[in-house]
Amino acid sequence: MSLLEVRNLRISTRRGLPLVKGIDFTVEQGEWFALIGESGSGKSITANSITDLLNASLTRQADAISFDGADLLGRGRQPLRKVRGEQIAYVFQDYQSAFTPYYTVSNQMHEMLKAHRSMSADKRRAMIEAGVEAVGLDPRLIKRYPFQVSGGQLQRLALASAVLLKPKLLIADEPTTALDSWSASVVLDELASIRAATGCSILFITHDLRIMNRYADRVAIMQKGEIVERGSKDQVVLRPQHPYTRDLLASTPPLRSDVQRLPVQGESARIQVKARPQTPTDTVADEPVLRAQDLVKVYGNGTRAVDGVSLMLPAGSCLGLVGESGSGKSTLARCLLSLERIDSGDIWLRDQHLNQLSGLALRSARQQMQLVLQNPNASFNERLPIRASLMEPLECIGRSSPGFLSVGDDPRKVAAALLDLVQLPAEYLDKLPNHLSGGEKQRVSIARAISTEPSFIVLDEPTASLDVSTQARVLNLLKDLQDALGLSYLFISHDLSSVHFISQHLIVMKDGIVVDDFDRTELFDSDRHAYTKQLIDLFEDLPSQVA
Repeated sequence: MSLLEVRNLRISTRRGLPLVKGIDFTVEQGEWFALIGESGSGKSITANSITDLLNASLTRQADAISFDGADLLGRGRQPLRKVRGEQIAYVFQDYQSAFTPYYTVSNQMHEMLKAHRSMSADKRRAMIEAGVEAVGLDPRLIKRYPFQVSGGQLQRLALASAVLLKPKLLIADEPTTALDSWSASVVLDELASIRAATGCSILFITHDLRIMNRYADRVAIMQKGEIVERGSKDQVVLRPQHPYTRDLLASTPPLRSDVQRLPVQGESARIQVKARPQTPTDTVADEPVLRAQDLVKVYGNGTRAVDGVSLMLPAGSCLGLVGESGSGKSTLARCLLSLERIDSGDIWLRDQHLNQLSGLALRSARQQMQLVLQNPNASFNERLPIRASLMEPLECIGRSSPGFLSVGDDPRKVAAALLDLVQLPAEYLDKLPNHLSGGEKQRVSIARAISTEPSFIVLDEPTASLDVSTQARVLNLLKDLQDALGLSYLFISHDLSSVHFISQHLIVMKDGIVVDDFDRTELFDSDRHAYTKQLIDLFEDLPSQVA
């Protein structure tokens, strides 16, 4: 008998719009079952529906939802509360929401145990400390408030809290999406260790095919509320049957093959623009647009966030910067953009000595630099339409249109042409940012960044929060824009496969120091740093990519 059985599950809105369309699946005892899908596929509401955690605006119907031989459909609110936490536990993508910021982690773990177990405070304390140690953390961490703990540590504490009561089923909904690759691998390894030690089953919700390949036993692929393919991990990866599954597998950037573009279904043709006129600030091909020598940035507590970093960005190329959270890569980017003052070293933008500029000279130099952030929501005023956000950078530098467009000076035509460059329709001009998907907002961010024809663009984790196929579209778009406009990129990410796909040269940072520096063709050379080799293991190609 299956531990969990779901038959003919349907979820719809109040107006009858179907979101999940009659799906069936089972989770066996001790199994790692992966439910794969992109945003909007229905995978998260499917997981929440098992214990009726759906929003009140959604309606759930099913022929059966049975857990460990018992019917969950007919259970009332109080009986379901007993099941949640004690027999079925959840770990969510937003690990911060698992804890309130007003109490220490310890207080909240004690509160959860009080709700489900009758035991002394000493027994609760011993149980909590053992659970925290089981996920590889120092028990002293639980005396802190949630905001005093790093993201990776907080997600592991959420995992420890979820398994304290030794549930039979752990539902993990994108638990590593907000973490860097190294922290994610630690959380996943701890999850696998807990499964091995307790024998619990795992229902794992994700869009990351590499996680599925590394850990899952069986897989179901969801698209638009339906399960379109299911089977063992090897069946799905090596012999995919559905076109959507094949597209997902092909959209993952490979490490061991040199592909120029990622195949994405329904993608538009490559970008066409008129030749940009030469300007006095243009450089000869391969001449550095940006140079940095021995940069040091020390924060007030003595932390050397950037420690002796040197780099060079040739014109028209992409320099990839790889590192985990806390490695100093974003701090380095802010220093290069003159958003933070360095403590020592030199930065040159073409022939301008950036760290010696100030006032109007520095402001003029900053017009040659642009930034695309990881979180596209932070890039827009939610009250302004897309048209206004697109034109704002041009207005700030007193220009009406970029030189690579031939549509005149009409602001609406210019904005529409910029949208067309990033393959978005002109009707988006009057939409507000909250009416666009994450991938669409990131495209608008890119269009706005290129509008001022900058010397270089810093792309700080631009694909980290995107689905597999959306990530592939953005990476292809960035390559097309670079080819068409001769753009120079500093591409920052913890995702080695994405950086390797788009970059000509890579540097690897750890603890503020550059530990590796190499051309993309040298990734697998034997003299690579041990940390780089660890990253390669995390992003090793799927079997279908090397078959």
